Parts: sequence; structure tokens; C-alpha cells
Amino acid sequence: GEGGSSSGQAAAGRTACAGGGSSSRQNGAAPTGEHVQGMQVHQDQLATFMSHANATNDIFNLAAQVIARVVLQAEALLARSRASADRDTCSTQQQQPEDQAAAHAAALEQAWLPWAVGWRRMWWESVA
Repeated sequence: GEGGSSSGQAAAGRTACAGGGSSSRQNGAAPTGEHVQGMQVHQDQLATFMSHANATNDIFNLAAQVIARVVLQAEALLARSRASADRDTCSTQQQQPEDQAAAHAAALEQAWLPWAVGWRRMWWESVA
């Protein structure tokens, strides 16, 4: 397995608030954020999420780490698949949207496999 939780927290931190969602904007300015593995990360949104998770239930931090790992693994699988397809074909044709959606779904499904055997009871039944 993988070692320390700090690397998992870092991965969760990179993706937990990447992309959409509301942000704290001042004077109408667009939120700023760094780009990590092709995704824009808004540190203010991430800090808000982490503060909420710490104040309410630590399971949110764990769930964010799992989701981040799945997303990063799926992206790595897609990148390897694209590189392999580029080597195997001389064609410059773009993949059809249906094919892209299927490839993304398959990558997410494969990345989720290590977590698919997890505990499936309702959380409130598991902690009682």
C-alpha cells in the first residue's frame, strides 16, 4: 500500500476544489489558482473545504483523498492510453465524443477498482 497520509492529503488538495464551484471573489475579480496536473486549483476554496471538513466530520477529508486518487489514476490511465494510440496509428483523426466518454468512463471504472470492495453499509450503521 501507499505510505503516509500527507501524500494522500496533498493529492486531495490538488483536486478537491479544482474546476467549478463558487469562489470568494472580491471586487468582481476572477479567482486565482495554480495549475496542478492540468487542473486549476483554487486555494481559497480548498481551505474552505478543509475547514468545513475539520469542523464537521473527518470522513470528508478521507473521501476527498479517495476521490483525488481515483481521478489522478484515471487521468494517468487516459494519458497512457492516448500515448499508446498515438504510437499505434498514423492517423490524426480526433476521437469522437462518444468514444471519449467511453474511454473516460472505462478509466474511472478501472481506477475505482481498488476501492470497489469497500464497506457498503450506511455510515451511520457502521459507526454505531
